[in-house]
Amino acid sequence: MPSDSVHEPFVREAIRLARQARHEGNHPFGALLVRDGEVILTAKNSVGADHDPTAHAETNLVAKAIQELQPDLIRGAVLYTSCEPCAMCVGKMYWAGIRTVVYGLSSRSLSVLAGPDFLIPCRELFERAVEPVAVIGPLLEDEARSVHIGYWHTQRVMEFRFDEALPILRRTPQVLRALLRDLPNPWTDASEGAGTWSPFDVVGHLIHGERTNWVPRVEHMLKYGDSVVFPIFDREAMFNESKGRTLGELLDTFEHERTQSLARLSELALTDADLARHGLHPEFGVVTMRQHLATWVAHDLGHIGQIVRVLARQYTDAVGPWRAYLSILDARRT
Repeated sequence: MPSDSVHEPFVREAIRLARQARHEGNHPFGALLVRDGEVILTAKNSVGADHDPTAHAETNLVAKAIQELQPDLIRGAVLYTSCEPCAMCVGKMYWAGIRTVVYGLSSRSLSVLAGPDFLIPCRELFERAVEPVAVIGPLLEDEARSVHIGYWHTQRVMEFRFDEALPILRRTPQVLRALLRDLPNPWTDASEGAGTWSPFDVVGHLIHGERTNWVPRVEHMLKYGDSVVFPIFDREAMFNESKGRTLGELLDTFEHERTQSLARLSELALTDADLARHGLHPEFGVVTMRQHLATWVAHDLGHIGQIVRVLARQYTDAVGPWRAYLSILDARRT
């Protein structure tokens, strides 16, 4: 097997193609086919230009190879790509006859920047094939990563930062207390119908999250990474745990649990490297700690919005014709 130094010039060329794809308004990925040390075909991602989410650099390259090259030439070539290929690209490569793949950025490293969509290491897929496929990588990861810096951020409004997130997490108990404490029961016990939650239920759900989800899963990631799946989170545990309690008691408990959670988070003194750590979600697969903590913030805001919507909808009929101007009364039930 050739040394990494033999492959690096071709990986750099794939990275150059990825950078060019980005400049052209497409996702930053590039690929090329090499036979006997000579580049015979190149391709770039064209998802944006073609309005085709499957137009990855590797699929574009393989499609071109099938049209322009003989099968034995494809089989003897090496496919170089700027990033570890996804499951779709792996299948197309294999059936086209590609038997050696070299990549730059690993899919795990990409997931930290772009999210863990359908994250399956290509080696795992190729290992299931009848014919062996040699996989080499990651190579030149820092160079390959540089093409993506700043790109995926432009697709999102905000990235998780402690100095921006903690003020929300600290305020949630205060907001709920100000909104709900001492309200008459017809408000706090109201829901949007069968299978939906009342404000009382939501506060109980938030308490269970503090005890079993947010910081416990942070500690789980620090201890196990993505080698051990998260324990299942029971979204409806509050129906039993809140029995016999008043809403005032639940609000007090939630404030106490949130204070404890944030104190523990402070003790952990998480770094940027920690935020990039992986965990294994029972439904989503590999996730990052940064995504988990951002979800904590969005989860708070989502349930505050849910409570406000439930309260408002109790006057759906009472407002009469003004309903036409009150979009909150027609919000989709969640």
